[in-house]
Amino acid sequence: MWTIWLEPFASAEQWAVALTQCAQRFSGIYLWSLADRQKLEPSEVAEEIEEVGVLRVSGFDRDINVFRRPNELGVESFESVWERTVRALEGGIRLPAPLDLYVSKANTGRDQDWTDQLFLESLVKARFKERLPVCDLREATEMLDRFLDPETLQFAKTNPHPEVRELALKYLHEFHAEGDPYSRDILPLVVGTEGVRRREAVAWVPRVRMRRSDLLKKLYNIARPNLAFLMG
Repeated sequence: MWTIWLEPFASAEQWAVALTQCAQRFSGIYLWSLADRQKLEPSEVAEEIEEVGVLRVSGFDRDINVFRRPNELGVESFESVWERTVRALEGGIRLPAPLDLYVSKANTGRDQDWTDQLFLESLVKARFKERLPVCDLREATEMLDRFLDPETLQFAKTNPHPEVRELALKYLHEFHAEGDPYSRDILPLVVGTEGVRRREAVAWVPRVRMRRSDLLKKLYNIARPNLAFLMG
């Protein structure tokens, strides 16, 4: 099964017209409601996608789940996710960044999504391990605004920019003040035991923003030339 995020357009009605017109180019193809487990007529697509955010295109040798509004990502996020894509495929299709895929699989209750998140988290942490030792403050801020984890913060300890090291250290102390066991073990490696003891006397406001653990040569291009993401 393929999963894609089709350009949301200005309205669910426009989105429905674009999808149904493309699907009608193929024989034996039909649209399926994942919520009601039944076929959708063209006149029902806009209401379905507005309410549910996803439907299925069936009739190919693999089904395709098509999102207008992916889990944990609003339609307004499409452009920013598009800008962060890591690879362009044929027909106006791109692969999202691992962190955006990670977010889209959060809190679904599906075992497969949980397994996918573990793998995607390893890719995200590998990227942080590569960039945090060398990036500037702007890049570090953008990265840590989206994913915050004690293990990744230690990668900034050798960054040449003092403000990046201070930012990572600030977050480590916040985690430590909240009783996070990982930061308790990591902090002495970064600042030494004296630094930990001095900062324990300071009051910190908890601010947890982390998302922790708490594809493709052929794709049916059903929306060409519209933009789409391959989500999984």
